[in-house]
Amino acid sequence: MAEQSRFNMVEQQIRTWDVLDVTVLDLFNIIKRENYVPSNYRGLAFADIEVPLEHGEFMLSPKLEGRILQELKVKKTETAYHIGTGSGFFAALLAKLSKHVTTVDIHLNFIQRAKLLHRDNGLSNLHHHQGNGFSLLQVEPVSFDVIVLTGSTSTEPIGLREKLNVGGRLFFIVGEEPMMQAKIIERYSDNQYGEHLLFDCVVPKLSYALQSQVFQF
Repeated sequence: MAEQSRFNMVEQQIRTWDVLDVTVLDLFNIIKRENYVPSNYRGLAFADIEVPLEHGEFMLSPKLEGRILQELKVKKTETAYHIGTGSGFFAALLAKLSKHVTTVDIHLNFIQRAKLLHRDNGLSNLHHHQGNGFSLLQVEPVSFDVIVLTGSTSTEPIGLREKLNVGGRLFFIVGEEPMMQAKIIERYSDNQYGEHLLFDCVVPKLSYALQSQVFQF
């Protein structure tokens, strides 16, 4: 039953949202989404919705998770910084594509649960941090190839693009309901960046984005 539902999710939701990268599609067969969904919502693991989590948080829909990963074109040699661990599922997908992932969430129980699930998946290339992902990134001594926010912000947070390596990409969803846009900022050189508008979508705000106005325009 689960395998048929998984197949339908990939073929009828993710693929039809222009996610055609086989490597990305295969991830949804490797990392079992139902294991990351809260037990009281297990029946919605493969649904085309944002599954609710504790603290008023959410999981992104499967098609959006797949589309983000396809747009980022993550390589096995690259390091990633992920803001918004949540259930841990997106971080697990990202870890399968990259060399290393630092994943951050403001809610300690999310971090603790994600650690256990990632260990059960045999994923050892993640570091888990509890705290405000924006402020923690400012004091990180290293930069990253990929920075991704799995929640929306009102504006581009200050200081994130500067933490990209040359050639690195920053993904975020920006705006206010009912009009938001997914964007990628790419770093071309020490002081040159490009901006790519990807698609329209609406997702809830990162809770600590609302608390971090000091890091926003």
